[in-house]
Amino acid sequence: MIQEGITIAVGSSGSSTGYTIVQSLKETWGQKGCRIIACDINPKHLVAAASISDSYIQLPSASENSFAIQTVELLKSNNVNYFYPVHDQEICATASARDLFESYGITILCASKKAVDLCTDKLESSEMLSLINLNIPTTYPLSDNISFFGKAIIKERYGNGSQFIEVINDQNELEYIVSKIIPSNRQYIIQEWIGDPEITVDAFVIPEKGFVRTLCRKRIEIKSGITTKGYIFYDEIHSQIALSIAKAFQLVGSFCFQVRGYDNYIIDINPRIGGATAMSIAVGLDFPSAHLAYFLGEDPAPYFKDMPKSCFVTRSYREHISYQ
Repeated sequence: MIQEGITIAVGSSGSSTGYTIVQSLKETWGQKGCRIIACDINPKHLVAAASISDSYIQLPSASENSFAIQTVELLKSNNVNYFYPVHDQEICATASARDLFESYGITILCASKKAVDLCTDKLESSEMLSLINLNIPTTYPLSDNISFFGKAIIKERYGNGSQFIEVINDQNELEYIVSKIIPSNRQYIIQEWIGDPEITVDAFVIPEKGFVRTLCRKRIEIKSGITTKGYIFYDEIHSQIALSIAKAFQLVGSFCFQVRGYDNYIIDINPRIGGATAMSIAVGLDFPSAHLAYFLGEDPAPYFKDMPKSCFVTRSYREHISYQ
């Protein structure tokens, strides 16, 4: 049964992903009497999602040591029952403080810390995927004595999304990048390059029930890191991969992953929806609303229409006006 009068706060609402979640929850759960609050580190007048939510809370950065205690106190003072973290760093900080949130009566809408840590560590996640016999590119920790073994990419071991990715085509490029980044004391991996196509898979899984919904998205056009034109389709193979990932990584609810090549080499797993999941919502698969339904103990099935025909989805900007 729907819990009337509950309040859900959405973190990182200033991001495109956060805006998508606020908009989705407002249009579905908001219609059922739930109060949706947008949250971000920026002031209200600089966050578009604030103009479509019921209220707004300015939160501290997830990189601050006091993030958890400041956040729970702000949420509690606004009678928040559920907190939906969005940005990768915010998800990690929130999952790490699950006991603190629960002690304030706030349920966090994300996977366990163990699952989040496994997704975030790109080296460890590659090893897990190999153990369950899913295809992964050859992956090594980057060191100053590694030799060029073919076209490859270098990225941070604990990086987020497409943050810092260098493509390496020969030994000279490898040596240059290694000399530039090794002194930083950050950890990097080098990974075999897998050619196109690159496909993002939006997934919702309840492993113990074998409940799986997925939708695939191939990028047609990207502007400033955001997919503005995409090809949307369904493929049963990706649903099988999603179920295997959810079981191995202990993921529940909505998450996304990327594959490259025609043999579906998995290159990334995120314990959250994607930046362009709004495209899937547009064709009838509402991953954020289903995610909330799962944590409320509701049936997520009504938030997924029948699999749509393959189609193209385009996006454009929308203007919001606010005042200080």
